[in-house]
Amino acid sequence: HPRSYFSWRLVVVLSPSTMFGIISHVSVGTNDIAASARFYDAVMPAIGSKRIMTIYQRTDPAEGEDAMFKEMGTATSPTTCDADKCQAVAVAYGKYAPEFWIQMTLDRNPATPGNGTHFAFSGKNQAMVRAWYDAAIAAGAKDNGPPGPRPQYGKQYYGAFAIDPDGNKIECMYWDMGW
Repeated sequence: HPRSYFSWRLVVVLSPSTMFGIISHVSVGTNDIAASARFYDAVMPAIGSKRIMTIYQRTDPAEGEDAMFKEMGTATSPTTCDADKCQAVAVAYGKYAPEFWIQMTLDRNPATPGNGTHFAFSGKNQAMVRAWYDAAIAAGAKDNGPPGPRPQYGKQYYGAFAIDPDGNKIECMYWDMGW
């Protein structure tokens, strides 16, 4: 008799709560989506992240001025609309799904950085934090604290701080668990 062999495999189901912890995504406003996208296109690969999606709004009245559509992937210009008939209004970055968004404000008022607000990206190690900081500065960020230990936040904390072109306070940090 021929033998049957069954192979059992462990399947891990990823959901937003298992992939991202308690935060699904964060959005920051910008007054110049193209400049902000160029900045984050240059900075996010340093931490293993990339452009995931761009949302465009049609600007041609014949197409319906408020018509919005999304394009998945890393393209920096629309593929389904002539560039003179639509504009980017939001860009999402992440490793697997949108985690960090830059976007024009919904109420059409100028975007302003939040007082007391900052966003920290996770690095896998100190070298990744340094690479993120170097990419941010090279892309036009202002220094707000070079890479280094931050014992005031815990002996395991290593971070770097910058201010993006829109004035948002951003950080990349690594928490050394000693594993």
